[in-house]
Amino acid sequence: MNYNVCCLLFFITFHSFVFSELQIKEKIHEECKSFLQKNNGSGLSVAIFKNHIKMKTPYEEVFSFGQARRSSKTLVYDTTIYRLGPLSKIFTSLVLLKLLSENKMDINEEAQMYLPKNFILPKPVKGTVSIEDLAYSVSGLSNHLTIPIKEYKASESDIKIYFKTIKQIKESKKKYEPSDLGFSCLNLMISNIKKKKYEDVLKEELFLPFDMKHSFFTLPLEKISKVASGHKGIKEVREDFIEREGSFFKTSRGALSSILDIQKILRAFLSENQMGSIKYPKTLYGYRLIKPDLFQEESCMGFTIKKLKRGKDFKVYVISSQHLGFSHFFALCPDLQIGCAILSNSEYPVENLGIELMEHLAQ
Repeated sequence: MNYNVCCLLFFITFHSFVFSELQIKEKIHEECKSFLQKNNGSGLSVAIFKNHIKMKTPYEEVFSFGQARRSSKTLVYDTTIYRLGPLSKIFTSLVLLKLLSENKMDINEEAQMYLPKNFILPKPVKGTVSIEDLAYSVSGLSNHLTIPIKEYKASESDIKIYFKTIKQIKESKKKYEPSDLGFSCLNLMISNIKKKKYEDVLKEELFLPFDMKHSFFTLPLEKISKVASGHKGIKEVREDFIEREGSFFKTSRGALSSILDIQKILRAFLSENQMGSIKYPKTLYGYRLIKPDLFQEESCMGFTIKKLKRGKDFKVYVISSQHLGFSHFFALCPDLQIGCAILSNSEYPVENLGIELMEHLAQ
């Protein structure tokens, strides 16, 4: 092959990649601005990750749109901090996978073995609650408390008493129901194994190693001005948020983070070389749960598993939530090595927007 032909092929390949990158940027700007206008939204932050065999390095980028605080017309920046709500479970998934990779526990073991002795889980009609049951949200534990206490006020002691009133889980433990209560129990288990507060475990295992400077469970005073205000329509949400100290649900709903830091989590799940000897991506996908006779959707470590329109074999791991004026989306497609995260300070759901962006990344 002569020199001119080689140059031409290189130009075509490079131009195709650049054009594809420009298309992605244009699509994100078009879809996000349309979303904010259509739903009277406040602000959005978007992170994307796309890898390809022809690419020397993955294409990664973050985007910011709209206002973090309508009252002061503060713009959204890459470092704007959002309340994650149930999206906090992505941290649980990573830490739990690390413990499993290090053989600190077995996913089929009884969860009670790793919990404090005086913290007794209710038992299902048959058998016991395993770590797998909690991780796949099939323990039978409901997502919300059925006692007259506000969840942001519910302490570990309150949950102990609550479990004593249940005694036995009435439903079959193989019924899928997303459960922040179950994930909070997982986080207590992780804390008990590591002999540290869950917040300190995350600092040691995730926040410091990945240089996540804008992720917290207890917000420093100097960072308060960086937090976006949540909105329902144009109304600002001023409720008592779950990150209050002492709330049992704080570990599963109370994390705060920026899109820059969430992008690093995307990278951790999709890039094998980011995790050293611990292959988080393979571990996560290896624990995929497929039981169509028992589940409406496949589930895995806090994720539900959906499919892209491009083909039946392209599975997408998704966590999406709406919580106290915020809506978030986090998705991975290991087959195509693509990922997308959206943080929004409006409660209107962003899942459809996220899936649309994933479809575009898959092209």
